Amino acid sequence: MLFPEGSRTRNFPVDPFTPTLGMIARRSGVPVQTLLIEYSTPYLGKAWPLFRSPVLPLHCRVRLGRRFPAPLDYAAFTHELEAYFRNEPSLHGSARFTTDE
Repeated sequence: MLFPEGSRTRNFPVDPFTPTLGMIARRSGVPVQTLLIEYSTPYLGKAWPLFRSPVLPLHCRVRLGRRFPAPLDYAAFTHELEAYFRNEPSLHGSARFTTDE
């Protein structure tokens, strides 16, 4: 599993992506399967204070997202991937996270 931001998120829903994932996928010639990771709290984000306790219970949901073919142009792929995540409604709070699902 690789994170295209290169680090934990500071500014939700996503920070700018680095080209590393696109470079790896291009060189290896493999498709990229995205995962949508949703949390009930920003606890695992980089902006959370180090010694602050999390809001419990912490709930996490991981869903399969779009699968991208192996890229030919890693820079274009990075832009397309970032646009996909920026436009994903579940990462913007419009889809409510519930523990009943």
